[in-house]
Amino acid sequence: MCLNNIGCVYEREKEYETALEYHDRALKIREDFLPEYHFDIGQSHHNLGNVHRALGRYDLALEHYLRALTIKNKSLPYEHRDVALTLENIGNVYKDKEEYDQALEYYKKAETIYDCCLLPTHANVIQIKQYIQYLS
Repeated sequence: MCLNNIGCVYEREKEYETALEYHDRALKIREDFLPEYHFDIGQSHHNLGNVHRALGRYDLALEHYLRALTIKNKSLPYEHRDVALTLENIGNVYKDKEEYDQALEYYKKAETIYDCCLLPTHANVIQIKQYIQYLS
């Protein structure tokens, strides 16, 4: 957890290569000691996706987000906001790649979950609706 959190701090500081090092170390430890579909492993993949996206490495970001989604789908209820967040971030990568139909597909999946588990005034709900409106 400490390595993961340090990686997040470096990410916020935009020191992405250092963030990747810490997130990679956290993932390796988690994979060694946790079950294959443990939420924390999914979170490590999600964090790695965030950093790769920030670096413009969209294919690597997608790879990590999709792995995170697989794990979260097996370790969390479907209508969990962390599942929606990963779906939204997959949509963000497709938007960055200018693959708008794919982005819209993932945004709509995220919206469905957000609508179930968050209030209509929550920032994530408002933001996802704006993304969908923009791409529609």
